Amino acid sequence: MYQKTYHPQISVILPVYNVKPYLSDCILSIQNQTLTDIEIVCIDDNSNDGSIEILKELAKDDNRMVLVQNTKNMGAAYCRNLGIKMSKGEYLAILDSDDYFAEDMLETAYSIGKKTDADLIYWEYVSTDVKTGSFAHVRRKLAPFNRVMSDVFKARDIADYVFSLLKEAPWTKLYKREFVLNANICFQNLANSNDVFFGRMIPLLADKIIFLDNYFVYHRINRVGQISDNRGNKPLCAYQAMYALFEEMHKRGLYSTYKNAFRSSFLGTVVHALSASGCNSETRNEFSQFLNEEGWKKCDMYDLQKEDFLSPIEYFKWKPLAVDNNWSDMFGPDIDIMFDEQLFLHLTELNYQVCLWGYGKRGRKFVDAAIQYGFKLNGIIDNDDKLDGCCVNNVDIHKLCNQKNDFDAVILTNSTFYTDVREELNRYGYISKKIIDIECFIKFGLTIQECVV
Repeated sequence: MYQKTYHPQISVILPVYNVKPYLSDCILSIQNQTLTDIEIVCIDDNSNDGSIEILKELAKDDNRMVLVQNTKNMGAAYCRNLGIKMSKGEYLAILDSDDYFAEDMLETAYSIGKKTDADLIYWEYVSTDVKTGSFAHVRRKLAPFNRVMSDVFKARDIADYVFSLLKEAPWTKLYKREFVLNANICFQNLANSNDVFFGRMIPLLADKIIFLDNYFVYHRINRVGQISDNRGNKPLCAYQAMYALFEEMHKRGLYSTYKNAFRSSFLGTVVHALSASGCNSETRNEFSQFLNEEGWKKCDMYDLQKEDFLSPIEYFKWKPLAVDNNWSDMFGPDIDIMFDEQLFLHLTELNYQVCLWGYGKRGRKFVDAAIQYGFKLNGIIDNDDKLDGCCVNNVDIHKLCNQKNDFDAVILTNSTFYTDVREELNRYGYISKKIIDIECFIKFGLTIQECVV
């Protein structure tokens, strides 16, 4: 181990286990950060693929690296907790050793953290698929919340949506070390989902949070050997994480404030675990039996009504599972079941001339519903060459560059594409045009006015 006597600006904590093909890229992207006053705490968790040799080689000419080698495999949670205890930095970055990072990540986040005295500085990330080589920009800060999240905020400011907007993964943020130590919580020693409790509890305890729009992390998915690979055959870990969160929120008097967010995240976490690879029918039946016998009740997820949820769509996801014990469609209904009369009344109240963005699965259902409820669309915008110039029930479909009909706003049925749509509108001179995010309206119980951005 390399002993340190100084207190760097940032301690980078890096658990390492059998990531030889990706480790050099990861370490080099940390060593080459524009912020150089860092320590890199690498904890090899008894790798057997040559990862430790790569760490030793890269540490030869970099005295900022601290190497620890576990004599047996202890798990990612143990390594992260050990790294936090060993760290000396003013801020902490807890990263994954199969990812790589933008060179200005630490400097930008640290500068903002110092300027605002923030406890947590979140950022966006790019998902990189190892199998296909594809990249996807994953945006967590949804447009209707830009106003709240554009400056320093607290979790209470987004209480009902906090777990949807702030991802629990440790590599999505920079932490003030003193804040983490005072929070007195640890990563759970679970076979999977070991970051859920820590990652969802930590923002609830922060006085100052900042969210950066920068895409700093290139996060690899579909890699053989990832912890998430065993999520499906051990779904109880996901429940244990959520139950620990439930108890800690009660212990600290926070449950009533974040109840809606908890219920939404509980459903999502359970379904995610049961839909993961490796979850066979026997495992699913055993877990659903556990939920029916005690799991739902212990987490205050039983005997609920529609008004007990943030939005009706959450209730329609919960009822088949918790009441009907029907897991045949565990993902529940899509938001298109809420393309109802009420939605179109709210859209009509806006008094906008609107075009629909996208004529995919949701788009087609939206058009059908608009016809049913007599809602007028000025056009449909879809950049598919095959659809350009088509007509659906007297509504023309055009690429944006060929759009001839006037409009005040576009209707977006999938929040994921907000950034792409805004950039496309700006590119063709439609800078002043509004975007109506109806997915946020349906999922988060916002007013339609709040979803116009």
